[in-house]
Amino acid sequence: MRRPLWLTRQNIVLSIISIALIGGAFETIRELTALHARRALQPYSFGGDIFAGVKGASGQEKYIGYITDRDIKNDKVSARFTQAQFTLAPVILDFNNINHRLLILDFQDLKQAAALGEKMKLRLLKRSPQGLLFAERLDL
Repeated sequence: MRRPLWLTRQNIVLSIISIALIGGAFETIRELTALHARRALQPYSFGGDIFAGVKGASGQEKYIGYITDRDIKNDKVSARFTQAQFTLAPVILDFNNINHRLLILDFQDLKQAAALGEKMKLRLLKRSPQGLLFAERLDL
């Protein structure tokens, strides 16, 4: 007895592959639609936007210390610092210099940032959702 043409092994495999491709296409369309909706609200993304909250709080300061436990030789870390400097201009960020009244703490480990805050008697002014801390030295 002969099998129907649509029941051959090759047709079954091709059907499974087609279903997987169609499902993947629908998922891709869903993701692109969501991305398009986000881009309509903000047509670009700029990494320095995470520092925008500091700009208004910095007052008349000309220099702010930028303290981090990250390696500045890493391109992403260097870009983050540069974007912060661009966002906060004309304020000058002084990399890893704690001798300023205002400090931006950009730590991977927030426990280290908290320990530094206690040691230096810092008052937290702002905290971003990305983990950036903007603080004021009380002893200067």
